[in-house]
Amino acid sequence: MVRCVGPLTLQTLFGFREAMVEEAGRSLIVDFTEVPFVDSAGLGSLVQSYVTCLKAGKRLALVGVNHRVSALLLMSNLTKCFSVFPSRAEAEADFSGRGNG
Repeated sequence: MVRCVGPLTLQTLFGFREAMVEEAGRSLIVDFTEVPFVDSAGLGSLVQSYVTCLKAGKRLALVGVNHRVSALLLMSNLTKCFSVFPSRAEAEADFSGRGNG
């Protein structure tokens, strides 16, 4: 699991990308509980992570997404790309239920 703290912006996306690359496994949960907002560069980095996971056959889920980030995903028509769950436990249960945990 990758736990993000603070905004996901141009200034912070390199650390985010590094953390995403370091995660192994067939599924990846990204905790956005402490992410107040995402700018366009951060959104691009999220999409890049999604594509990387898709190519590797991994599932990617976001948890703890606030209203502001959720609205950005909806406005960008990316809600169909990302599985979003209220909590880590719910994401893990979904992954386990699909045999991808």
